Amino acid sequence: MNPYEPPQSELTLGHAPILADLLEPNQRIEFSLELRREDLVRAFAEVKTRVDITTKRELGRLLLFLSAPFLLLGLLMSSWRLVGLLSLVTLVLCVIIVLGRWSIRRNLLALNLHRIGEIRGYIDKEYVCISHARQTRFVRIDCLVSSSQNDRYWVLCFDETQSQFDVIPFSAFANPLEAKVIADRLTQTKPICAPKVLDEQRVLLPSDPPMFPASESAIIYSGALLIADLEGTQLGTSLKKNFLRTLVAMSIFTLLIIGSILLVAGMNWFSMSFSMVCLFFLIYKPFRMIFESRQVLHDDQKVVMQSKGWFDSTGQFAMSTTGQTKAKWSLFESFEINENVLMMKVQGANLWHLAARRQFLSDADWDAACKLVREKIPSRDSEELLVAH
Repeated sequence: MNPYEPPQSELTLGHAPILADLLEPNQRIEFSLELRREDLVRAFAEVKTRVDITTKRELGRLLLFLSAPFLLLGLLMSSWRLVGLLSLVTLVLCVIIVLGRWSIRRNLLALNLHRIGEIRGYIDKEYVCISHARQTRFVRIDCLVSSSQNDRYWVLCFDETQSQFDVIPFSAFANPLEAKVIADRLTQTKPICAPKVLDEQRVLLPSDPPMFPASESAIIYSGALLIADLEGTQLGTSLKKNFLRTLVAMSIFTLLIIGSILLVAGMNWFSMSFSMVCLFFLIYKPFRMIFESRQVLHDDQKVVMQSKGWFDSTGQFAMSTTGQTKAKWSLFESFEINENVLMMKVQGANLWHLAARRQFLSDADWDAACKLVREKIPSRDSEELLVAH
């Protein structure tokens, strides 16, 4: 079997191919490039990739627009106390918004640094294939979450948590004009949307045939990874810390907004009521996201994802409902193993490949997989911020 040729099978998720009328059954648009860190930085800065980044920018502009008249009024009335307090609150709120946008972009960059390097691949009516020296990935077009672009970059996301993105400059395509036609279609069909706590596409066990053959010595695994499996790991601890940081930041932001409302509206109940209604619509979605995160982190039986694959002397093969990945051992720089889960950290990125003990057929298979990981990957631990793959 040619590992770069996906099997000719029907899509299993029940969706009609998005590109059915733009590409022939055997037609593909190919690309090849040397993706640089600078490309990722520019793409995340210039292309609208996530709703929450765009919302924070618009919120900052709205805050400055609404504050300006009251600051001007305070200056005209020589109310220096009002001007000082309102300026301070506005400054703090703007700093929180700017730091929030910076934090999201910083995390996105850290999660996608492993994509840097020489890359080649193609897009056809069913799959996006992306291959580099240490990994080959096939992701399904019908599992696309969002597509965004500008004149220079095309950014694709197949992850509902919107932590991982594929950045492809249009100049990388053999036919850039044809690529832009495809990008326009996908961007119209799958515009940017709000991120989710978990990728709900991955809670079902994949049913597609594997694109890579398993060797005779392959150690097979299949099944669900649960929140309980992450207990006591660096990853589980990091997720809880991130939740607390987000909760604290949003609480401070909300209290400052309320303080601003009281400062400007005083005890005018009509103004306060109107302002509080506006505040509710402003913070509803962020706090709903925080509440959903809390529910997930405190539900030990919550399925993080279902996957199957194998380990062998060449590396790891993994598949989910969104696609399939064949990774060489050189893709990973460190690992963590406890009694419930083994985790392999991707080189140069805050990203981990996971396999739970419950996914293996027997304790012997689990022990063999752990032994293989220890033999093939350096044993040093990582203390960086971790995010699940």
